[in-house]
Amino acid sequence: MEMESENGWILPNGRYIECRYNEHIECAEEELGTTEKELEKTAVKVSCMPMSVWYGIFPGQEYKPNFLTRRKKMTKAQLATIEKYCLRFRYRPPLDYFLQKDLIELAEMSTKDILFILKQSKE
Repeated sequence: MEMESENGWILPNGRYIECRYNEHIECAEEELGTTEKELEKTAVKVSCMPMSVWYGIFPGQEYKPNFLTRRKKMTKAQLATIEKYCLRFRYRPPLDYFLQKDLIELAEMSTKDILFILKQSKE
């Protein structure tokens, strides 16, 4: 699975559909033939933006992904794709990932340590 863009959709089967920044609506309509509102019921919208959008501009701008969905629980395939995404782009998984994988004690660890553990579990 190629992941070049940090923005996209994760379908229930784990497939990652890339979007350009701030173009999730167009991607849903043009690539997947549905509306953003409908897609959010089953898919996970991944939106990666600079932290400065929320906290003001600062040197060495950091990016933080948001994993948004209206699902009560993500599928195992979606969780696996979130893991691959976080390893690929070096981001911390979202809290929902830890809750659904019953790894709540890991939620307090550093991003570096979490990514190391995830990488080891893939080998």
